[in-house]
Amino acid sequence: MGTDALEELGINPTQSSFVQHGRTGGSGAAAAAGGSGAPAGASQGKAEGQHGRSQPSNPPQPHALVPSSRHARPAHQSQHRQHSSGGGSAAASSGGGAGASLVPIILVPSAAQTLINIFNVKEFLEDGNYVPAEEKARAAGGKRPEMVVVQRKMGREKAVAYHVRDRPEGLSKRDWDRVAAVFVLGKEWQFKGWPFKDHVEILSKVMGVFMRFEDDSVESAATVKQWNCNILAISKYKRHQDRTAALSFWDRLDKFLAARKSVLVY
Repeated sequence: MGTDALEELGINPTQSSFVQHGRTGGSGAAAAAGGSGAPAGASQGKAEGQHGRSQPSNPPQPHALVPSSRHARPAHQSQHRQHSSGGGSAAASSGGGAGASLVPIILVPSAAQTLINIFNVKEFLEDGNYVPAEEKARAAGGKRPEMVVVQRKMGREKAVAYHVRDRPEGLSKRDWDRVAAVFVLGKEWQFKGWPFKDHVEILSKVMGVFMRFEDDSVESAATVKQWNCNILAISKYKRHQDRTAALSFWDRLDKFLAARKSVLVY
């Protein structure tokens, strides 16, 4: 509407323009402040709230580093492993090699005129080779050893030690507990001074072996046939059969000790 027309109607053009501008400014401010329908104050509070959450006034204190669960081992597993390894070390330290208290003892006659004694027992039981006792004694210059260690290899993956002696009077009580076998002469006087009542008690606790030539007379073994004793026969000339006889000795001794649940290392 023109200015002249407004004046004809009695309206001040300057005042009308101010009113229109005020309306227009009010509408623009409302649109600018609340285009989304929210008051300006609410928008400001929301912005402050977001700012407060993103940057807390009192940040949490850092905690000590904790190993990742992927690498950390539960306490009970760690204790179990330590116990197992500790037991293994104890077993290795105490049972890695058999102590002397577990080494079996084999007794042989001290007589010179016998098929087996301290001089030739080692070669026979270790290698399955019989050499007459007199011949071995001469080779040793007649010097009698106090003890011979036989390393048993027959029927074993690793050698097992046996102590062979011919002087039972020098044995202690603990030594007697280790006596596993005795080569007998078939004479009662052989057991004189032994800590047993008689040969019956002895041969119930110790395996008795009587060694003879296979072509000897029957009378030579007449006495021991009445005893709880094994008869081991070898040939006078067929040395290739010696190993079979030695294997027979070890086999019988194994069965004897197993039947008595012996704690000796054999």
